[in-house]
Amino acid sequence: MKRIPLSALLLLLVLMFFSCATGGAPAGGPTGTPLYYGSGSGTSGLQAMNAAKGAAVRRAAEDLLGPAVTTVKRAELDSFFAEVKDFNIYVLPETLQTLSSDGTSYSLMIRVNLKALGNSLAAKMLLGGQVTGGANQSLALADQKPPAGAVSTAGSTASGKTEQAAAAPEPPAAPVAAVPETPPSPEEQAFINRYMSDLTYMVYYNENSPADPFLMKAAVVSANKYLNQNNLKYVDLEQIESLRKDQELVYEEETGQAVSIIQWIAHKLNADIYIEINMSVTGRSEGNRHYGSATVTLNNYEASTADGRGAASYQTNPPAFSTVSQVDALNNAVSSAVFQAMPVALSTADRETREAMTRGLKYSLTVLNTRDRRLMREFEQKLQRKVRSLRQLSFTPEQSVYEVYLLGEIIDLEDAIYDVADTMPDLEGLTLIMQQRSALTFDSGL
Repeated sequence: MKRIPLSALLLLLVLMFFSCATGGAPAGGPTGTPLYYGSGSGTSGLQAMNAAKGAAVRRAAEDLLGPAVTTVKRAELDSFFAEVKDFNIYVLPETLQTLSSDGTSYSLMIRVNLKALGNSLAAKMLLGGQVTGGANQSLALADQKPPAGAVSTAGSTASGKTEQAAAAPEPPAAPVAAVPETPPSPEEQAFINRYMSDLTYMVYYNENSPADPFLMKAAVVSANKYLNQNNLKYVDLEQIESLRKDQELVYEEETGQAVSIIQWIAHKLNADIYIEINMSVTGRSEGNRHYGSATVTLNNYEASTADGRGAASYQTNPPAFSTVSQVDALNNAVSSAVFQAMPVALSTADRETREAMTRGLKYSLTVLNTRDRRLMREFEQKLQRKVRSLRQLSFTPEQSVYEVYLLGEIIDLEDAIYDVADTMPDLEGLTLIMQQRSALTFDSGL
């Protein structure tokens, strides 16, 4: 009879103990789709959001397995999560709420799909706690407690209570001083309404998706068809692919690949919101009867900053049917799923964009020749009174760079700067030398 090593016996006993200790659903409202929190960073808003989702899913996985298994199999867990390129398969994207975002870092709260996560863990033989690998394994966790002061972009705490009503052991985080919380004036609200009524959308697919490129392009066409039927402005797929083909070297030279090429294209084509399509498909055939199922997720982003603007997903049920071919059935499934997800995605993008708009539109302001620091401080203080917020990002005698939020067009910011300069004789030579989509560069004339 073959002897079992003592170390293997000890590991087995540890796993059995924690399986018994944590195998049941935890108290306090356990559910198969608990709310979890995550933060992440990346070279783009998309990478940062995916990293934040991964952090939330990782925490849920560790809670499912229990502390002992997590410690013993940390290397296997690291390897498992390193292989996941898109965490949307383990979350409910439509439940995502942004806590904070600055383009390269992202914090969120989102519900995790424990069934999908547990099945993947079991397939990799990451067993323990609630993950037994059995066909009838029951997975449930309570909602993760929110971090102190965690507030969604909707203005409510992660627990669902308003900031004033939420009882927490620590006070909520102080708002960023540079962004005032005063509500928009009637004129500013009118600007928000005009801006929102004139949005341009750009839809493209996630090129890292394993799905057939033909089906991914079909999904983009379906999304554009929905936008067209609802009289919304959008960028055509051919425009995207033509620009990408002709100017990929320009993209690399301009950005150094610090932003995604899709964000760069969206900016070049004057899109306001770009929608990235992720999907997975399955098909089967029974004689001349063909079936196709699709799970589609639409992630919204603000084109200039890549800040998240919500998401929506849909899974075809029952499967689409075709007597022509399995590919035709899959195409029908994709088109149907996109049409079902688009209104939710657009509604979410509208709501989150309106909420973000209360801060104002973000502009970059550079003033060259700023060696007189006292003069520039007076300029900053006067300009601050004419915009929603102004924050200095850098200063040298050669130039000062600012981040400005304004509920108005870039021409309104230019006019505000001239108004300030007119009150300061030493800045009478202030001259605009360059204007881009959301950036102004002036020479102080000093």
